[in-house]
Amino acid sequence: MTNPHPLTALALEILDALVVIATPGWTEVEVTVDRRDDKAFAHSIVAHALTSVAARAELGLDLGEVRAALDEALSELAREAGPSLRALIVVRDGDERAVLSLHAADGAVIDEVPVGDALYPYRVYTEALYEAAYGARSIDEGQRALVAEAQGHDDWEFESRTAELALKKGVLPWRVYRAQVIATWAKESETLLWAWANDELPETAKAMARRVLDGTRNQPGLGALRRPHLPADEPFASALARLAAARAGARAVYPAAYENGVIYLAILRDESSRATVSS
Repeated sequence: MTNPHPLTALALEILDALVVIATPGWTEVEVTVDRRDDKAFAHSIVAHALTSVAARAELGLDLGEVRAALDEALSELAREAGPSLRALIVVRDGDERAVLSLHAADGAVIDEVPVGDALYPYRVYTEALYEAAYGARSIDEGQRALVAEAQGHDDWEFESRTAELALKKGVLPWRVYRAQVIATWAKESETLLWAWANDELPETAKAMARRVLDGTRNQPGLGALRRPHLPADEPFASALARLAAARAGARAVYPAAYENGVIYLAILRDESSRATVSS
């Protein structure tokens, strides 16, 4: 196996950020790099050679945070490449491959960093992820129905061994659904953990999550669904959980919030709620 370029890890971070920030459908992006004190940052981001792209899904990402991560990566890149770095040109060949060219102020090429398709499964933000999220809108109708049905409940209780979610009014169960865990989100670390990687869950509670994992084996661009855990704020975690649930054939997702985070529960399709007390 060929040794990776020493700047490959930074190139992956930059490419992922540009997938989110730059105009959808780009095949080339030029980033002009400015400096302030010991920090480098993107002064401008201009997309070229655009191709037609259908409507894009929302992934709940904070663009300000993604831009800040890009600037952090550019600062590290500038430290590695030296003070002559003034621009970065990224050329994509589809979603899988790209070349990042580092340029001096006079346009001279300082270095080139290839990102080959062997690295595609390790990326989080890809066009394939956006396309999958757009296709997962099939869950929206069931999601709206669940919100309407659950309106007015006070609390929830989930029994992982029987795979039952009980919504409560007061201390009494009110509606009961068959459900399985898709993922959990930890508030303190802002980390999403897929249920198939959660050793604390019984197998009966995470069969749907395993179905999602199995379904991505021939789709390397969905690395976000294949990593056992990944950093995510709550909106991004919620978007990923809904995407995974839709791919598993769930009817909807119930975000079971508690003090330390959220348990994302996939409601089984064709499973009507069972009222246990009069409303």
